[in-house]
Amino acid sequence: MNAQKCENRIDEEYNKTIEAFNNMEIGSEEFNEYGLDFSLVEANTFNDQPEPYYRYQLSWGGPSEEFRIFEGGRAEYWFMDWFDGASRECTNEPIIKEIINFFEDVGLIDWAALIPERCENCGEIISPETGFYCDECRPYNVEITLNDLSRDEVIEALEGIIEAVKDESENLINVDDDDIYIEEA
Repeated sequence: MNAQKCENRIDEEYNKTIEAFNNMEIGSEEFNEYGLDFSLVEANTFNDQPEPYYRYQLSWGGPSEEFRIFEGGRAEYWFMDWFDGASRECTNEPIIKEIINFFEDVGLIDWAALIPERCENCGEIISPETGFYCDECRPYNVEITLNDLSRDEVIEALEGIIEAVKDESENLINVDDDDIYIEEA
């Protein structure tokens, strides 16, 4: 492990990487074998990472280096070494533009995949697995299968759900023997 911080080392590492790319033909066998991985990193994969990006990973471990390609072609170079990291904006670097164009041409970049899912209510970026709403805006959707449940078992299940919702709702929820109704508070 190198005791020097990544911020103090990144410019030299970045220049070496750019020089290596400038000395190879993009799309050649040498280029295709240079990187370790090209993959989509979905929004919120890591803490404080609300924006999805494509990762072109060149090395892994300590140290590691990668390019992150965001919606619209914005690119960053990242240099990381054991719980430390630094980055540089590299969108306007000609060889990086050429590499991004190559990845587009061969179908590795699908810009639509980088458009984050957003809550239909508040617009917060959400994970695709959460549906249409963030945790705070998600309505209570309840589906009960009545197959072998008696009327009393259904009412008991609904009452439990209603009690849980009452605790978090500004609505007044009432249940009687035949009906469930909601009144605005």
